Amino acid sequence: MSEAVLMLVPTAPLLAALAARLVPRHGALAATVAAVPSVALALFPPDRALDLPWLLLGVELGIDALRRPLLLLAGCLWLLAAVYARAYHRADPRSRPLFVFFSLTMSGNLGLVVAFDAVTFYLSFVLMNLSAYGLIRHAGNAEARRAAKVYIVLVIAGEGLILPALWLGASAADSLALADVRAAVAAHPLQSWIVGLLFFGFGIKAGALPLHIWLPLAHPVAPTPASAVLSGMMIKAGLLAWLVFLPLAEASLPGWGLAWVIFGLAAAYYGALMGVLQDRPKTVLAYSSISQMGLMTVAVGLALAAAPGPAHGAEAAKAAMMAAVVYAVHHGFAKGALFLGTGLTDHTSGRGRLVVVALLALPALALAGLPPTTGLAAKAVLKDATAVAMPAWQNWLDPLLALAAVGTTLLLARFLVVVAGPAANSAPGPAGFGLWGPWLATLAAAAGAAWLPFVIPAGPAAEAFTAGSLADAAWPVAVGAGVALMVWRFFLARPRARPIVVPAGDILVLLEPVGRCLEKMGRDTVRRLGTMDGRWAWLGHVLLVYVRFAEGRLCRLERRLASWPILVAGFGMLLLLVGVIAYNGR
Repeated sequence: MSEAVLMLVPTAPLLAALAARLVPRHGALAATVAAVPSVALALFPPDRALDLPWLLLGVELGIDALRRPLLLLAGCLWLLAAVYARAYHRADPRSRPLFVFFSLTMSGNLGLVVAFDAVTFYLSFVLMNLSAYGLIRHAGNAEARRAAKVYIVLVIAGEGLILPALWLGASAADSLALADVRAAVAAHPLQSWIVGLLFFGFGIKAGALPLHIWLPLAHPVAPTPASAVLSGMMIKAGLLAWLVFLPLAEASLPGWGLAWVIFGLAAAYYGALMGVLQDRPKTVLAYSSISQMGLMTVAVGLALAAAPGPAHGAEAAKAAMMAAVVYAVHHGFAKGALFLGTGLTDHTSGRGRLVVVALLALPALALAGLPPTTGLAAKAVLKDATAVAMPAWQNWLDPLLALAAVGTTLLLARFLVVVAGPAANSAPGPAGFGLWGPWLATLAAAAGAAWLPFVIPAGPAAEAFTAGSLADAAWPVAVGAGVALMVWRFFLARPRARPIVVPAGDILVLLEPVGRCLEKMGRDTVRRLGTMDGRWAWLGHVLLVYVRFAEGRLCRLERRLASWPILVAGFGMLLLLVGVIAYNGR
């Protein structure tokens, strides 16, 4: 029975996508039912495993202590977002393709959580990435098309980095099992190159700097239920990939570990800085995700840099990995509650809207780490991981993490100010239980999920409530709240004051003019070659014809990506690739 439930985790959403395509009015219901097996499996006490050697190159599915909390997070978020979406998109004329993409993305996201072999993990990762394109582009306006283009370009670039790393690891291991691939990476002569490819390849999905630019563009245009799972769980796919592919506890890589910590801290500070300079609630939350993912990146860096030695290395890596998972669960539910609540503000007015904004302060304070919220658990296990994994770094890393908590408080104070302002969107209709019910359930999960015994063990949970831990968690929130109040009192509350606003995408905004300039220079050069006399004139004509041909093909490709059948063609190509690998392996 448990094996059947495990098989349903990735396949039930595929059936839901088919149902949404054939019977559009039941798409939301099918998506809701499809998420149930993942929640049920996560709540089963023992670990599960399923081996299907006849499928593809041999599919291995399972659930263990590392994946179980993440599966609970993913299943609950997809379930609640599907219920929310049913009411939120009741009057949406484009709801049919929305729920097709929604279910396909769910299948990929849940599939990679339970994948124990490299091929299943990679195919699930690709399915999730391609299907999310449809969610981002759903609105169909110019802003959505731009965000979707940036997203798909980065996704394709990431695949180009991930595939070589997986091929090197799998060929050295002579196996596709994730445990064998991870062990092979630990002893591979090109270990540093593989680790670098994994960092940047999966870092795109994790929102790592400077690969974060798609997140603040995608969140404002994606449907609110999609934003909840996009930020709550989908970006955790990059984190999970690091945890299952990197040689944690099997090799000590202090150089790469330090790089991970530096990139993580940079993301934590940069996300907070850019977030407070935004004027749209979902954009502020997008930069908050970048900042919080930076702290999870720090935990992975601690595991990579753990001091050598079988006993200590394993203990240190386990502590850092536990910190990353606890932080992921805490952040996922809190961010899901914030996004769903933001959508609810567009459907309420008067006292109802004030109630929503007031309740939104609870997950906001949890992200800031205020005791006794789940943020306290996340901050406590991260601090313990610093002490166990790299005690030599603790003297400078602890103050930097505390300062990052101050930035998080400022960022979320900015969010509350922005979301309390006038609604940016006109509501399709009044909010009913279809919106309030899943949002309140997400709030409840955000308040207690990270304290579950299989998420955080009893020892770290008890240590989080010591006097020292409570003080360490409280003072950054108090300082951040005080600074936010001063800024509001002396600047934003003045009628003539105009806050500084940085366009979403930040770095991309600077790079786009450079790209357009280079494109213009290239076009001018081609035209000049075409008008030249002499033996090189033919080259200019050929280049000009090729450029026009390529532009036409790219435009047609972009239009096809907007429709779901392109996914079928993409998976046909992936299956062909798997067949070629299998044939060459004989």
